[in-house]
Amino acid sequence: FASQSEWARLATPSELFSSDERRLLTEFCKAIRLEYGELDVLRDVRNDSIYVVDVNPTPYPLTKGINPNEWARAIRQMATKFQEVFLS
Repeated sequence: FASQSEWARLATPSELFSSDERRLLTEFCKAIRLEYGELDVLRDVRNDSIYVVDVNPTPYPLTKGINPNEWARAIRQMATKFQEVFLS
């Protein structure tokens, strides 16, 4: 469970999850009253099911294996979305 990633890449939710899965993840966040945070979601490759295995109230995009430019882009994206949702 340590952060031992060999590589990482940025992706949008729509690249990783279907619209139904995104809806379910949003409902899950509402149910646990998570307004802003990070979900650790695993996908079972045998049946394509997804499982939320951890919830973090403080998102942190720094992952071993992600290059500094991608890390900076992730921070900018998070800041922009936070501003849109909470400060506008």
